[in-house]
Amino acid sequence: MTPLTQLTTLKARLGLDAFDTKDDALLTNALRGLSQRIESECNRSFERQTGATFDFRACETEICVDRYPVDAVTGFAIKTSEAEGWVFDFPAPQYFISPARSVIELESPLGSYRQLGRVIFNGGYVLPGNPVNADQTALPDDLEQAVIEQAAYWYQRRNQLGLISISGDGGSIQQFRSLDLLPNVQAVVRNYERFMM
Repeated sequence: MTPLTQLTTLKARLGLDAFDTKDDALLTNALRGLSQRIESECNRSFERQTGATFDFRACETEICVDRYPVDAVTGFAIKTSEAEGWVFDFPAPQYFISPARSVIELESPLGSYRQLGRVIFNGGYVLPGNPVNADQTALPDDLEQAVIEQAAYWYQRRNQLGLISISGDGGSIQQFRSLDLLPNVQAVVRNYERFMM
């Protein structure tokens, strides 16, 4: 899993020097885990992939792929049985990509509900640190910033994980809030959720 932001960006947010590599492995693992968590929350993959595949019932005409925005569709396949496997040599269906570039709409179904269809496509966001070509879309800034803020929050409170409260001098008690995702991160993540039809 490639993180949705770069380690150098997170270190800059935390005020850590680039040459201070003491916590690099910890921060990298946190970014990977958090990126995976956000993808799971959104029910989709964000990283751009060439030749991505998505399987669906062959009777469907609206294919809500799990990696968008879709740049191009490169092929379709159909499967009737495991013994036969995927068949690619059939007339190419007529299709178009929805304006939001998240749904591939077929003019007619590839087959019946007893068959599986597969679409091969290029889609997803180009992650930070990589060049963005004309037909590609960079990861939205608000999504990258949400990952940075959540990772920074975790890093700054990593020694308090699992603690509910600590007794202090003079009988004072320090209570710790238990937050899963920060409210601003939750708000951003909701904007990128993939809904199933």
